[in-house]
Amino acid sequence: MNKRLKVLQITAMYPNESDPAFGTFVKSQIDSLMEHADIELLIVKGGNGVLPYLLSIPHMIKILYKGFDIIHVHFGSLASLIKLVYHGKTPVITSYCGGDLYGKIKNNDRGIYFDSMIYRNLNKRLSGWDAWSITKSQNLADEIEGFAKHISIIPNGVNMTKFNVMDKEQCKEKLGI
Repeated sequence: MNKRLKVLQITAMYPNESDPAFGTFVKSQIDSLMEHADIELLIVKGGNGVLPYLLSIPHMIKILYKGFDIIHVHFGSLASLIKLVYHGKTPVITSYCGGDLYGKIKNNDRGIYFDSMIYRNLNKRLSGWDAWSITKSQNLADEIEGFAKHISIIPNGVNMTKFNVMDKEQCKEKLGI
């Protein structure tokens, strides 16, 4: 009998009561892996600057050393923090999602926020510490080319039982267009 992998999934992007659509692609991916591996989910409360991430370090460290086969982190900035505080032997895989490698663009389209430029550059350099890096597109892979050791391009999936191709005219009629 094959031993099931023990995977720690870490993310700050996950549906919650106040924002049920936030990070649904992360939840879908984790749900699809549960039949193949033993998954422990660590949701790091973030979104309001760097302080919540820093305050979560003691709790993260306790969980990181629990003996997982793989640590998979969604989003480069959170992964960079984990790679800086975790010194174990378990391989860390990072899924880069876009803003973590491109930076956060200002609403007035006048460039990238300064702090975002710092995180973007840190994330690119620390991608070299990943056992494996995952990006959603070739453009994102190009951002860490030369830093990351191994890169796979895996776009977010689409649940074909919920979303499927339909006849254009039938859709228009059904929507009253």
